[in-house]
Amino acid sequence: MPGTLLTHFRVKPEPEDDPRYYQVLIYPDKPSMYAGWSRWRAKWGLDRGVASDPPDFEAITHSFAGIRIDKDGTETDSPCIGFLCFHLNCFGAGIVSHEMTHAALFWLHRLHIPLAQLDEDVALAERFCLAQGQMVRDFWSKWFAAEKRRARRA
Repeated sequence: MPGTLLTHFRVKPEPEDDPRYYQVLIYPDKPSMYAGWSRWRAKWGLDRGVASDPPDFEAITHSFAGIRIDKDGTETDSPCIGFLCFHLNCFGAGIVSHEMTHAALFWLHRLHIPLAQLDEDVALAERFCLAQGQMVRDFWSKWFAAEKRRARRA
């Protein structure tokens, strides 16, 4: 069934210091991923992104800046800064690392750090690389844990 989600989980650039996270959505195939991605875009009111219609991508990182409004009217930054969609017919270390790099770049933007500053500040460049690596590590550990759970249920 199109839009069927295999699993989902969160990845965080800096799990100890920063509440921001990406929601990862993994689908069995490309048509399911497109259907799921379209539902997420409609749910969150996200009209920017892929220019082609119908969409044509193997995976996608959709980043956004959102706010939460509490019952008392207080606005705070939403800790969810985007979602990443993958499908199993195009799934591996290269595409995951590629999409996590997109995610890390936007995370840097959310911290109001210009990309050019990475060239000038070795500690900041290292922080960026550690954040990207953390999200990749998070991805694979959570993916394998989800696969282990699915195998036990089968």
